[in-house]
Amino acid sequence: MGLFSIRLTVDDVADARSALTARGVRGRPLEITVADPSLLRALTINRRPPRRTRDLTLVVHEWLPPVTGWRGQARLADADSFEIRYDRPGRTATARIRFDKEFEVADIVRRLIGAFTPTTRLMGAGFPRIAFDEEIGDDAVRLLGRHAAEHSAAPPRVLAGVGLASADVVVADGHRETDPDEMLSVIGVARALTPSHERARSVARDEIPLVDLSVHNPIGRIQQYEPETKSASLQSDGGELVLRVTDEPAEREVRMAVGAPVPRAVVRELTDVEAISLEDLVIDQAVAAHIDARLAEVAATGTILHDLPEVAAAELTQLHPRLVELMRLPYARAVGLAREQRSVAQRRVAMRSHAGYLHLAEQVAAGTAGRSLPRVSVVLSTVRPHRVSDVLALLLAQTYPDFEIVLALHGCDPEVARDFDRFVDTGLVRVLERPASQPFGSVLADAVRASSGDLVMKVDDDDWYSPNVLWDLVLAYLYSGADLVGKTTEYLYFERIHQTVHRTFATERYHRQLAGGAMMLPRAVLDSMGGWRPTRHSTDRSVLLDAFRSGGIGYRTHGLGYLYIRHDDGHTWVRSESLLLENSFEQWRGLVRPEVLGAETGHRP
Repeated sequence: MGLFSIRLTVDDVADARSALTARGVRGRPLEITVADPSLLRALTINRRPPRRTRDLTLVVHEWLPPVTGWRGQARLADADSFEIRYDRPGRTATARIRFDKEFEVADIVRRLIGAFTPTTRLMGAGFPRIAFDEEIGDDAVRLLGRHAAEHSAAPPRVLAGVGLASADVVVADGHRETDPDEMLSVIGVARALTPSHERARSVARDEIPLVDLSVHNPIGRIQQYEPETKSASLQSDGGELVLRVTDEPAEREVRMAVGAPVPRAVVRELTDVEAISLEDLVIDQAVAAHIDARLAEVAATGTILHDLPEVAAAELTQLHPRLVELMRLPYARAVGLAREQRSVAQRRVAMRSHAGYLHLAEQVAAGTAGRSLPRVSVVLSTVRPHRVSDVLALLLAQTYPDFEIVLALHGCDPEVARDFDRFVDTGLVRVLERPASQPFGSVLADAVRASSGDLVMKVDDDDWYSPNVLWDLVLAYLYSGADLVGKTTEYLYFERIHQTVHRTFATERYHRQLAGGAMMLPRAVLDSMGGWRPTRHSTDRSVLLDAFRSGGIGYRTHGLGYLYIRHDDGHTWVRSESLLLENSFEQWRGLVRPEVLGAETGHRP
């Protein structure tokens, strides 16, 4: 960059608005330094009057690749030149892009964001394009999750058409006039930021709890088998929240303003904090308007909140009641399943009930009759139909609101299909019949072709699934931005020895190995690499290899809700039991189904 370049720093979303708004001389090279990758989304909201440039350098601090060797993807249409440098030891990534004409900075950042951080791509037929009004408040970035904002401007004149706008839905702070010929719906941001159960209560005086899935999530969480963890307490001090973390032999103090969302820097501080005691939390007038939102954000990270006093709980009128109930429970430091159960219970409710993107999706669906949440197709191929009824019953009990099941009977007697008529009658199950001569991978490919979902989940016929498994994977897809998400074979049951074990697998991490029986990916990603190959063995591994060879990344969410079962009647994954018992740190006699405490409830658009 030359001496006459404009240099800007973005440390928060307010800085992002300033960086996007025209100031001074146009046409000069521009360098924007961003404090954290999560702030890039705020730079994709077009502002007025727009800052334009033909030469942009973007420097992103606190950058780390999700997996070793990841290089991201930028959209380089119209670019004259592009270069990017990744400095992993310095935790910095720098990109420079130049054009032969000026573009709005937000439009350029929208092209570059995928080169710095995984972004969620909801690929499917009929998703409405959601844009943000140029005058919308800075808080609206929490509605985006890992998405980039769309542009709400009119299309180029050469492509203009009757009833065609660049966006189908615009989220705005107040009233916005629309052309009656445009297929455009406007959602007021006050409504979009208000959960449906809060609108029913007519609560308006306090900040609405709004979890930002891109920031308030459990990515990088300390593992449940690691005994060396930290504990903390939370108190209020005027207009601040004070987090005191026990860091033996010392104690460190983290302060944050109660009136602003918990920043990414504090979330990073929480990754090795097992639990936070709320027993000394006093909800006074200085924090009352915002404390619900801050507690929801912390709960979404997976850090366990506990021992909330009854008098404080009575003040939390905007949190989902189940979340308040969980925070009131006592907690003693634990390891393994006991720790994970409490953590997952809280993060599930916090995200499903308070995630900004889910609330926006609910309003978009109500205003346009269009979906912004993906439909899931669950595909299952079996040569053991006697086992399938149990699995189908588990899958039909899912709490996720939009899914279907395609069952492929592989080499089974034609009469067997009639055994599943009661499942077909639900309207959620479709049965295919394929000959034994057809390779396993080809049968799975046929099941995918017969399905209609935007996300495809492959399950096995002999494993156990909780009612929350689809929600777990969809949420992981939304907050990780990965191309594939899944669980791993963390919990195993051995039928022959009647033993359940818990193994030391790393979860809530970007990873290249996922369990074939609990793996989900977008249909578009699957189709782009040719789908399941027509192999007889290692079909799941072939999908993972193809995805990662093409630059995709995977993400492992927590293992609760999925139990891998080793039966005595043969298995497609052939490994000795002694190998599978390696790295186990918890064992139970009998069949133990890993799941959280109590039945989970929460927001379901």
